[in-house]
Amino acid sequence: MSDALKLERETDAHRLPPERQSTRQLRRAHDRRPVIRMYELLVSVPVVAYLIWSVWTDPQLFTDWHLYAWAIAVMVADLLPVPTNVSMGFSLSFPLELSAAMLFPTPTAAAIAFLGATDARELKGEIPPLKALFVRSQIAVCVIAESAVFNHTVTRNLRADLGHVLPGPAWKLILPTLLAAIVGYALNTLFVATYHSFQHGKPIIATVRAMHEGVFGEFVLSYMALALFAVLVATSVSNLGVFAILVFAAPLAFARQMFQRTHSLQEATNELAEKQAENEYQALHDSLTGMPNRMLFQLKLSDAIEASRRVDGKLAVMLIDLDHFKEINDTLGHHFGDLLLQEIGPRLSSVLRDNDLMARLGGDEFGIVLPELPSEDVAMRIADRLLEELEIPVGVEGLALDVSGSIGIALYPSQANDAEALLRRADVAMYAAKENGGGYELYDDDMDRHNPARLTLIGQVRPALESG
Repeated sequence: MSDALKLERETDAHRLPPERQSTRQLRRAHDRRPVIRMYELLVSVPVVAYLIWSVWTDPQLFTDWHLYAWAIAVMVADLLPVPTNVSMGFSLSFPLELSAAMLFPTPTAAAIAFLGATDARELKGEIPPLKALFVRSQIAVCVIAESAVFNHTVTRNLRADLGHVLPGPAWKLILPTLLAAIVGYALNTLFVATYHSFQHGKPIIATVRAMHEGVFGEFVLSYMALALFAVLVATSVSNLGVFAILVFAAPLAFARQMFQRTHSLQEATNELAEKQAENEYQALHDSLTGMPNRMLFQLKLSDAIEASRRVDGKLAVMLIDLDHFKEINDTLGHHFGDLLLQEIGPRLSSVLRDNDLMARLGGDEFGIVLPELPSEDVAMRIADRLLEELEIPVGVEGLALDVSGSIGIALYPSQANDAEALLRRADVAMYAAKENGGGYELYDDDMDRHNPARLTLIGQVRPALESG
């Protein structure tokens, strides 16, 4: 299972699709930081040195033509990549490499993996040579590890003809083969996850999870079962010779089709999740300005009240109404009014704290939630800064538009204990500010024609007037 995973291109490094980039652009897109190159060298140099030493000390190991037939078969399987839901290519050549680890001496099996492991981008010159060497080398290391497992679990006659290397019935090879597959796959996963960790700065364990998440992860067990076909290939050599490689053709085609279907299902799942997230975003945000809308404002306000209630905290609600906005709409048209709203929202948001929320409630009215308020003075200072921003003319298509605003403020819990009452009292304060020519007003019971004390007073005065 050694070359189950192969490094894909660094998609964050370039934005154009591969088909629209030159070979030189594609090669430059790869991450070539010193730490990446050093990692590639640390893996590649020992493997190349091991292979050169093996050829020098025992050249007979590399004269068997079966070696090159196996390497070509691995290359053909590698050139049929399987799409996945992560930024790594997936190959189905591992049962052929696993069978090589069973049938050939360790240096020969490593050479088969090194020569056969092929990336289509390498043939096109789209990846740097050192990275291509790293991909081949890490797969060879995995095959060396698999061969070591067989060396310690299976009695083999590696000097015999290929058809007589493996003694005994095939069923005795099942457990050693599964163990070798697990070891090879684990090593390969570690190599790839470490590479991605250096690239993206994410923990290795997070990359491993991403490699096995979703529908694709559920298919890994089925993929492991393919390792058993290595037993079938290896034991068929005694009767079929090198044509035993063809035994894997049918399961290879079937497995590739299954992976493609799995990938398609994962893609459909991802698209559905993205669509749902998009619909949720649109439901909670204003289509003109992109700001939170009334629904999200009310949800956040309710959450802020609950949070404040738990810790005996304070919060403030502000309602802002733009003055003279109607005149701008009537004089210059709705197009200018829309552009003004798009400009004024981000400008006002810039003076807020990180955990504050500003929303467009409709028309030229905005709402602000100020949670975790240390004191009323903080709300007043923010209101002052908002008014200062409104005093600066807004540039819209070359015109400097003057706009001002009226702000109403209501406080929790001193002035109201629920969202509805807070909003109503902030609205009362906002209209009081409008009547006073703009600026801001903090809610006061005297402003409210519907507060209980005022209604009681009216109830007492009206009968007296009628009887008088």
